[in-house]
Amino acid sequence: MVSAALVVWGTIPKVLLAIKSLLPVQPSDAFIILFAVYGVGRLGLLAMSNVTDANQFLAQVLLPLPYIIGCLNLSIFRDDILAGLFLAAVFIFDAAGFMGGGIAELVDASSGNHQIATA
Repeated sequence: MVSAALVVWGTIPKVLLAIKSLLPVQPSDAFIILFAVYGVGRLGLLAMSNVTDANQFLAQVLLPLPYIIGCLNLSIFRDDILAGLFLAAVFIFDAAGFMGGGIAELVDASSGNHQIATA
């Protein structure tokens, strides 16, 4: 058991270096890509889940959108002549995703359809 743990522990830095070599040169771009992967993963989990409540479904669709649209913050878009339009799109999707998703979660939580767990 200990030897297996040591083998895994020894391979972790190698895996991290391999991932780092695949990522873009700028560290901020790497984090933007990771957040976009997170957003796509959240939408994938939503596709596999069985959400029947409309407000909860709306919240689960809106909340990952800012992470995905955040790809417009990559350096290739920031250096473009249309950088202002890309930034405006990011702001719009941030507002719609985070505020709209949060409001949908508040409406869902306050709808009274949930049971409170008691001990």
